[in-house]
Amino acid sequence: MLASCDSLAQRARWGRSEEEHQSAVATVVGDLRLARLLGYDVVLTYAQLLDGIVLLELGPAGVARALGVDQRRLPLVVSAPSQDLSAVIPHMESEDFESSSEAALIADGATTSAALARVQLLRAAWIAASAQDRSLVIGVPPRASVAGFLGEPPRVAPEALPVVARLRDSPTRSAYRTARNDAVANEQISEHDAELLDRWWADAYDAMLAEQHGASLLSVETSSHRRAAGSQRLCVVESTARNLRNMPPALFESVVFQVAQVAERREEGALLTQKGVTAISYVVRRACDPADRRSDSRGAWVRIAILAPLAFVAFASDLLGEGAFRVALLAGIAQGLPWTDIFALVALRRDDTGPVVYLKEHGA
Repeated sequence: MLASCDSLAQRARWGRSEEEHQSAVATVVGDLRLARLLGYDVVLTYAQLLDGIVLLELGPAGVARALGVDQRRLPLVVSAPSQDLSAVIPHMESEDFESSSEAALIADGATTSAALARVQLLRAAWIAASAQDRSLVIGVPPRASVAGFLGEPPRVAPEALPVVARLRDSPTRSAYRTARNDAVANEQISEHDAELLDRWWADAYDAMLAEQHGASLLSVETSSHRRAAGSQRLCVVESTARNLRNMPPALFESVVFQVAQVAERREEGALLTQKGVTAISYVVRRACDPADRRSDSRGAWVRIAILAPLAFVAFASDLLGEGAFRVALLAGIAQGLPWTDIFALVALRRDDTGPVVYLKEHGA
């Protein structure tokens, strides 16, 4: 499961400007691409798919295009009460359901009726896709309790402790949001403390959903926030994250093929390590033309810089016999070294650290 696909997370990233919309789409696309390179299908709840504003706006065609796959076989698994995805629509359009996607569109300036009409149209595309691909939707497993996944709460003001106790007992996310908003409105807790508790509860909610579906949890963080205990921490360089977000679909298809070749040469699960992520970063960097040209140019200049002095020494000293052989040997080694690859790896080491991937594998 991808934490960034949570419907509230999608709404928070969506913002209000067109630039923020594009950034939100690029972030989710980048996370979906990283999950695919690591070898995962992404598990989504029906609410994440049908009420997540980014996934709705992308649609099945947009997701397929971004991941370089056939729309009839998306690398997604959606959990719903039945394989008929349309069966959840009455619930999602009821007054009891707080729609994140409609709220995002209303914040953009749409009227309530216009927002509902837009969301209905976008949901219809996913429902049609689920009818084409019968493996897209699975039955919902038995519901677990979030309380069992809540760790120690963050440090908050002493007067907020009673609120923490009430929030810990919230049976659902809707109940949590109601209790949380009431506490802020009544000044029982500050906005800062409420945001800390939001993250605490959201981490537990994500972990609960992953456990419920027998899935691993993948979270891509741009801050230093620490995910739940047991998560493996994998660092991604900034250029890799940026390239995954922005590279054309055709180029990503090439990267998928190259990463698959790397995976075949390694032990099973080897990509789910820091070395594996570095190998993926290397493939991504080499697939991007600007980086390739710089590395190739540097490699050529290094060869010239090494070979020219050796040739001069050989000529000026009139070396014979064994000495000439050694110079020729050094020249051959210098010529044969993979300077382009060396510079690409050095560039990765020097690149700024970007997002941090927290991976909690199922059963770990």
